[in-house]
Amino acid sequence: GSSGSSGDVTYDGHPVPGSPYTVEASLPPDPSKVKAHGPGLEGGLVGKPAEFTIDTKGAGTGGLGLTVEGPCEAKIECSDNGDGTCSVSYLPTKPGEYFVNILFEEVHIPGSPFKADIEMPFDPSSGPSSG
Repeated sequence: GSSGSSGDVTYDGHPVPGSPYTVEASLPPDPSKVKAHGPGLEGGLVGKPAEFTIDTKGAGTGGLGLTVEGPCEAKIECSDNGDGTCSVSYLPTKPGEYFVNILFEEVHIPGSPFKADIEMPFDPSSGPSSG
């Protein structure tokens, strides 16, 4: 009896020159790298949460500031997703123009303040109102 099977496994590995570096370097916060997107930044309906997402990946560590200015005091809810993004929703209770201010380290991010047009939800049961 004779078994003549042999397999060679080669690894193509190159050592990384230089000392190890950490990505978690203390970078200065950069508000220009913060992005926000979502329907709540463009408009919404009265009584329905207007939702959007803030992406702070690559912007360093800093404080996030949120204010919504409009015809009424809109309740803001913010939840950290743990991956550098935050899910935000605010609840407009009156129609009109709302301005969503998003600040990072007390500096407006690009596009802030965002203007959202909040409208009354369409109610098919009510006819056209005169006045």
